[in-house]
Amino acid sequence: MVSEGEFSKSQEVHSYTVSLDPGDKLSFSIIPVGAYLRIEARLLEPTGEIIITTTGTHGQKVDLESETLSGRGTYTVQVRNYSKAHNHSGRAGLYEFRLSCKKRNGTVIAPTKK
Repeated sequence: MVSEGEFSKSQEVHSYTVSLDPGDKLSFSIIPVGAYLRIEARLLEPTGEIIITTTGTHGQKVDLESETLSGRGTYTVQVRNYSKAHNHSGRAGLYEFRLSCKKRNGTVIAPTKK
């Protein structure tokens, strides 16, 4: 799945969901358009607990590949515009989101955007 997203306010969060089973894997890339957008991405398990968090520098592509997942249910990828400094807000901007979900049997599926 390839999708385009756009942040229009500070600290905005976009969520993408996919139903997965034990033994499945997912990977994604987030590519900011321009030099100033900084992205943070999180993978949440069905319980809502964070499995992995990754952050890029300004204008840097963010990549993440999960280990083999152990739980069954709806996983969420959260994407947000991020600023490391507490007194700075996230910038507005456009990004491209690429997600691949591979089932244990090798089938590739597409997630949905919330």
